[in-house]
Amino acid sequence: MAFGRSEKVILMKLTGDKKLVKKFENLKKRAKKTAFRAATRAGGSVLRKQLKKDAPKDTGQLKRSVHVRVKTYPAKGVYVAVAGIKKDAKNKDTGRNPANYLHLIELGQVGGKVEGTHFMKKASAKSEKAAENTFKKKAAEAIEREFKKAK
Repeated sequence: MAFGRSEKVILMKLTGDKKLVKKFENLKKRAKKTAFRAATRAGGSVLRKQLKKDAPKDTGQLKRSVHVRVKTYPAKGVYVAVAGIKKDAKNKDTGRNPANYLHLIELGQVGGKVEGTHFMKKASAKSEKAAENTFKKKAAEAIEREFKKAK
């Protein structure tokens, strides 16, 4: 699944409970990856829901094409949830692809003919705390689940 140029990313860091951090450090590499991918996807889903809620509705194709993907950078131990528009999402009736015009809706048109809605920026700001809380909660659950599996 590929995304267009307009994407939003929320960065989160897991800190806190020392017992939980110790359990996490004792997990195998694969279990850590599984736990963090699940938590990252859950946090990204909060942003996706907010984006769908805030997206302007003309045909509804823009709302339907909002998706989240999880990128992993194993060397650095970084997991990123990227919310954006699928490039291959075309409207069956009109043949228009939201990835081709999202930047006009988000940022507006040069010359001020059309003002941007900035719905992605607003949705990101609205859902940042909720996404962070969901990430932490799901990460704790996933670490506990993976720790129990390892025993």
